[in-house]
Amino acid sequence: MAGFYCSAEAFARAFRDPRQRNAAAVLSATGAVLFLGLIWFLAGGADASAARAAANATMDAASLTFVVYFLAGPLSRLMATASARALGAAQTAIAFAFAGTYAMFLTWIVAPYYFTGEHMPLPASTFVLFSAAILTIFLIGAARREFSRSGSGRALRGLSTGYFWLVFAIDDLDHLFAQYRPESGFHGVSLVLLTLALLIRVADALLERRRAVMSARGLKVSVASR
Repeated sequence: MAGFYCSAEAFARAFRDPRQRNAAAVLSATGAVLFLGLIWFLAGGADASAARAAANATMDAASLTFVVYFLAGPLSRLMATASARALGAAQTAIAFAFAGTYAMFLTWIVAPYYFTGEHMPLPASTFVLFSAAILTIFLIGAARREFSRSGSGRALRGLSTGYFWLVFAIDDLDHLFAQYRPESGFHGVSLVLLTLALLIRVADALLERRRAVMSARGLKVSVASR
């Protein structure tokens, strides 16, 4: 029994370490999405079309993970609850989990061409390489606070986040208004979640700006009254 409690305490200490928490988030998310993709791949007949189905499934998982990350910071500031604060504290770990799921999505795009030896079309290879570069910037911004403190760092992080929002929104619109077999189930819900998340982010940014203005005015009044 004592050994069990020692192991539980060691696990809790490791989970409180930000680096180990981020590593655990990446590994668990990547493993879960890899398993999800393999299920779709094997169920679809383990061919090129099955690989595309696996890529779509992993992209859906990445989209949901991104929405959680996108909302974590604003909700922790807008809602004075313990769960919202815990969500905000876990934002970096959620960012790493999203990176793992999106990396698996890119892997499923490349996999059919790698195993068949076919030439990957230029649009697909450009998308994969560009997305990998944006994902790297996104991770640097999430992992290094000093990067986000600089003006250029904040701009790059905002652009990387906006890029992924657009990728998921465009994918949802493409499925909703596809010429053949439009899909309104998951992608309709996903588009609504992305839109709501964006509106909450805008509201949070406006409130943060208002607080900054009020704080600056209060500081000026305090200085003038001395």
